[in-house]
Amino acid sequence: MAVKYLVSADGKDHLPVTGEDGKPDHHLMGAAWAALHEGYRGNKYEGPNKAEAIAKLKAMYKSEGIDTPSESASHGELEQRWALIMRFGKQRSTVHLLEGKAVSLELWRRKIEPEALIQDIPARRIWGDRVLQLTVGYLSGVFSIIVLNGFRWHGFHVSDSVLIALIRSTAYVLIPANVVTNYLFPKPK
Repeated sequence: MAVKYLVSADGKDHLPVTGEDGKPDHHLMGAAWAALHEGYRGNKYEGPNKAEAIAKLKAMYKSEGIDTPSESASHGELEQRWALIMRFGKQRSTVHLLEGKAVSLELWRRKIEPEALIQDIPARRIWGDRVLQLTVGYLSGVFSIIVLNGFRWHGFHVSDSVLIALIRSTAYVLIPANVVTNYLFPKPK
């Protein structure tokens, strides 16, 4: 079988809606819906037979027993269910299924991402503090050993090979601290 398209005009095919097996693919259907309406990944379909393509796509949604994205969860319904969705994190590229209803990615982003950011801030603060404590504690310990060894305080002495290993191992603490810090506090785009 072959991929089926909503529009075939001028020798070109547009808006695929089935997989290689010829069966309707809900992800592709969602992408086609978005391209025909608000735009999909910055691309809005403005080619020939747009109204016909929308009618075909609505018929496909009906045959699959799924509401079209515009008929799916309203903002109020989405607000009631977003916590469950965030907990499972089953994010898809174009359409999310909420209790059997398709919701466009744009609606998902408008309602979910701000809340996710609000929840992320306390977690970033906690992990930022933990990374800071680990890094400061480790570096303080290394610095103390170097100073105690340098002044031979109360006969404290560590061999040179141990000091070198201790100083080298500092990188193994600083590198993960740098990675975690860059994740917790990303640079603005």
